[in-house]
Amino acid sequence: MREVSGWLAQLFGGIDRVLNPGSNGLSLGARLMCLALLIACFWAARRLMLHLYARKPGPVDVQTFIDAAPQDGLRPPLESLSATFRKRLSETHLYEPSTLPAEAPAENFMDLLGDLNIEPKKLGTSLLRLFGRLRPRIAYRVGGVLHLRAEEPRYGVTVTLTSCVFHGSRSHTVWEASWADAVGTAGYWVMSVLLPVTKAGQAPPWDTWWGKSVPYELFAHYQQATEFNHDRKFDDALDHYYAAAHLDPTNVYLRTQIGATQEKLGLQLEALESYRGALALLVSDTGKDNELLWIAPWDLRRFANLGRLWNPRSKLLVRYRYSIVLGMSEQLAAQWCDRDLGSRHGTALRESLIDFFTERYWPAVVEYTYKIEKNPAEWLRSVLRKPPDRETIQLVFQLACVQEMHRLSQDYLLTRLLPTQILRRLPARARARESLTGSALRVCRYVSAPLRLAWAQKQWVARQRQRFGEEFKHEPPTGAWLLPPLSPSADDSLWERAKQPSYSAYVIWPAVFKTWPWEPYLVAKSVKRALRCRGGQSHNWQDHYNAACAYVIAMHGHSCEKKRDYLAKEAVRELEKAVHSSESGFVHLQRWWLLADDPDLSLLRRQSRFVCFIRQVFPHSTPDRYYPESMDPLQAEMAVYDQRLLHSSAKAMEQTWHRRGSQGPVDVHALITWFEREHDLWAALAQFASRQPRDWRDREELLHRVQSAADPAQLAVVGLPPPVPDFNDEELHLTETPERNLNDRFIELRGSVASSDGRSPLTHSQTCLDRARRLDAFTRTNHRRRRLRWLSGVTVCTLCARYAAVWQTLPAVLTQEEPRGEDTRDFRKAVSRLSGPMAPLPRAGAHSGQGRVSPY
Repeated sequence: MREVSGWLAQLFGGIDRVLNPGSNGLSLGARLMCLALLIACFWAARRLMLHLYARKPGPVDVQTFIDAAPQDGLRPPLESLSATFRKRLSETHLYEPSTLPAEAPAENFMDLLGDLNIEPKKLGTSLLRLFGRLRPRIAYRVGGVLHLRAEEPRYGVTVTLTSCVFHGSRSHTVWEASWADAVGTAGYWVMSVLLPVTKAGQAPPWDTWWGKSVPYELFAHYQQATEFNHDRKFDDALDHYYAAAHLDPTNVYLRTQIGATQEKLGLQLEALESYRGALALLVSDTGKDNELLWIAPWDLRRFANLGRLWNPRSKLLVRYRYSIVLGMSEQLAAQWCDRDLGSRHGTALRESLIDFFTERYWPAVVEYTYKIEKNPAEWLRSVLRKPPDRETIQLVFQLACVQEMHRLSQDYLLTRLLPTQILRRLPARARARESLTGSALRVCRYVSAPLRLAWAQKQWVARQRQRFGEEFKHEPPTGAWLLPPLSPSADDSLWERAKQPSYSAYVIWPAVFKTWPWEPYLVAKSVKRALRCRGGQSHNWQDHYNAACAYVIAMHGHSCEKKRDYLAKEAVRELEKAVHSSESGFVHLQRWWLLADDPDLSLLRRQSRFVCFIRQVFPHSTPDRYYPESMDPLQAEMAVYDQRLLHSSAKAMEQTWHRRGSQGPVDVHALITWFEREHDLWAALAQFASRQPRDWRDREELLHRVQSAADPAQLAVVGLPPPVPDFNDEELHLTETPERNLNDRFIELRGSVASSDGRSPLTHSQTCLDRARRLDAFTRTNHRRRRLRWLSGVTVCTLCARYAAVWQTLPAVLTQEEPRGEDTRDFRKAVSRLSGPMAPLPRAGAHSGQGRVSPY
């Protein structure tokens, strides 16, 4: 303590000698040298602060835009557009806005000193002023100039980004259909320039672009996809994610986001293919990676390939999600066997997965083929290509899931020994931030995966007994098997044969594979053993959530209400622990997955304990909701979403046709554009209504057609696209099976929209388009008949009113009540008026005595 006090006394004594020019003070030269040394330290600190602010980044000063449009044109709202630009930048959460206009930053250190008084008698005041100038007020400055031109797109913005650190600037001009769209695109360009030089650029999905030039289209698609995903507009989110992946095809994070969004839509098969593609990007040799999946624990090749796990965060998370989707074997098997289920690209998707599954998982089915003396790979390929039954496909997926979970948990332990991972675990709260932990993997490996495998095995045996009789018997194996090595090729050299391992695969069969159902005490004991704390660390959300899912899986094997209630109570208890171990914002993000999207909790959602837990965690003013056993929550949500999408589209088009009818006389070119878009829209609607269930690509195509045909102002009024309904939505609970009721109405709608008798809006729009084109060609060849290119206001009003009537009566076909003849009759009557003899579209070349174009 004395040494510290003595050191402080010497320090303050030296400062006193520098500041006081008395008899005991330093000489003028020494004081000037101290001042120069202090200025040098401040210069270094200033440079450090500038670089930190540039990397953070610090506050960005957005100046009010400048109007450079022609004076005789439309005047842009400068303040409003500047505010929209600032809002666009703030929505990206990458920069800190400047609250007040900042003065121009200093160009160099001498400008920073400015009027600093270096007189020795006022050195203290000078130091305080220098301290105040040390922290930079802004890191970047953005300015914009608005333009207007005659050709399309007409509205442009030239945005300039100036760095206060590197003293450089970049400019870019964007052109869009409106100033608001141009300002939004300019905001995406600014952030794409900042990303490679700021801290945010070192986080996924931009870590591979660090120090490079990021295409602003890539950033725009990713940002819009994130916003749509947050608003539960999953179709638009998937469309933008795919557009971003097209610009950055090797980005693993984008592939995982695509897979996660597909899971929310119930497209497990497509999600599996997306995760498989992400895994292919993380390995250099797929064949070698397949061998490592079946490697024995004592094989030294495991440690020789430790380098492949050097950056394990992305790879382990992708492998975990891939294994989880494999574990959803009920949904995967249903989509694999039902050729009409899923997307129209399902056949090509299955073919690509057949080769992958055959090469990677053939050792898992060896026990099922040695009695029938068939090659395991060929048997697996034939089963996947022509499934004999759903239970066999479900068993294959579950066998693959068990092996993936087993190998993933072992690789996770190896990654804990890497130096980079040891450094990441040094902070006290590091475990709370981890999205994948050893406890969560142990629950999946020792409880959830064996439970599902025993369940799938039981269903498969029951199915085989239905096919081959009660005498069919199958004794599941246990323990670990070493499969014999593959026979070497005749062309292999002696050295190649010596390098081959002494076995081809190491297959593990859980001991509990034979038991189904598991007794509740056995499930609880296994979960507690997997969640055993190690090193005094606490559990996070994922640990308890996986434990809750394990209890729910075990509920499927018991019909006894007492046992089910015990398992439901333990599952709800684990969910409560998961909520208490997480932050409020994170729980809100997991709300939809917990309420309806996760198929693992489907049986628990019908229990009163879970409903009370939901009311406790997510308070709501509506009555408690119970899903009937016959209702699939995800399918019910998507059915209601399909209905709302069609209602919003019809409302937007109805208002658009009303607005067109009030425009007065219309040129034939505008009429051609109307009917081109109208025909494409009805074709997309017919394609959308023909599939059961609806494909997300058909929904997105319908959205694009509506957005191109309808008035943008009407799209904002009707709220297109609508979000996917949530758990408490009233429409989900009007009937027990809304998806079945709506499917019948969509079939009827398909027949009305695209009927082959010529009395449909699709055929009539094509007829009107052909006549408008003939009228355009007829007036082009004869200059005297140019006046015929304009349709009278009465004709346009009548035509638009009839199309508006069709769109107005369209939603009545999809009402939730029983089909009413009046509603269907109104729609058919409105359609018949389109193709009736009094349709107002003129024929080419027909005109009255007054020189006007006449109707039919």
